[in-house]
Amino acid sequence: MLVPNGYAMDLGSSATGPHSLPKAPLLAPWIDFSGVISAINGNGQSNTSALNDTKTTLNNTMIGLPFDIVGLFTNSIKNSVRSFNSALLGLTGALLAGNPDPQLMYGVWQSIIFVISSLYLIIFLIVGFGFFFSGANIQKREEAKERLKKTVFMIIGVNVSFVIYQLALELSTAITQFMWTTGFEQFFSNSIFSGLGFAMLFVYASSLFITIITLFLRYLFLLVGVVIFPIGVFLYFAPKMRSWGKLIFEFLGMMLAMQLVDVIVLIAVGQVMLALSGTAGSVLVPALGFIVIAFVNGFMIIHSIMKSANAVADSTPIIGIAIGALSGQVGALASVIKPAPKTNGGN
Repeated sequence: MLVPNGYAMDLGSSATGPHSLPKAPLLAPWIDFSGVISAINGNGQSNTSALNDTKTTLNNTMIGLPFDIVGLFTNSIKNSVRSFNSALLGLTGALLAGNPDPQLMYGVWQSIIFVISSLYLIIFLIVGFGFFFSGANIQKREEAKERLKKTVFMIIGVNVSFVIYQLALELSTAITQFMWTTGFEQFFSNSIFSGLGFAMLFVYASSLFITIITLFLRYLFLLVGVVIFPIGVFLYFAPKMRSWGKLIFEFLGMMLAMQLVDVIVLIAVGQVMLALSGTAGSVLVPALGFIVIAFVNGFMIIHSIMKSANAVADSTPIIGIAIGALSGQVGALASVIKPAPKTNGGN
């Protein structure tokens, strides 16, 4: 039996005898807890350190949480604006590069042709009465022949108006597509939005939105032109309605020319962008180009409408009175209403 501190007990001798050895003092067993204490202290220190780290992490998280929320909100808005700009950019390119398909209005065109055809009889009656009442008057007979010739041209022109208008649209589209390969495709690439902040994204959105309004109006007018073009042909050859027909032709011609002007402006802006490449603020060049296109298109549309209104006012005095009243031109209104001066031959 092992006893602590090296003492041993004689098992063969009695515990009580005259010659018995003196009893060894009983010692309490000694256990070394220093390792356990050190482990407990080390564990406490590690727990304290972990708690301090957790506290620091929580503090940093609480402090940075508002900034993270703002950052997520900002990135979400940027992505939304960037997606909106991409959609606007695609629509701008489609409206600028192409023209409407006249087949979309073919049914309406047929209805208009049917209505116009019902007026041919009236025109032939007018021409026939012209021949009947001309008699021996050579001048009136020539006028009647001229009206008959215009009537024939009218019938042919009205019936082939759809083909003529379709060819004009296809020719304009072909010219635009040919000039489209001259180096301004970068304006319609989503890469122009990379790295832009809020201000620039909203500038692009505003410029594209304004441009799309004018391009959409041009596209809409050209689509409606499928219907009003035969009306213009009819009015151009109808007696005393030539100015109204010219009015329709000039307006549709202006809408077709607008596409060519826009492409030329884009080509010029592309050259400016190449010249200013690498300079500060060069990212503004495409946005400024779209704004210029919007103003040019707006000017051409307003000019066509005002010119048409003035032509109508000149050819029809009653409409001129209404235009003068609506525009507040009191002087023009008075000049239209004022009767012509009477001349007294004998007085």
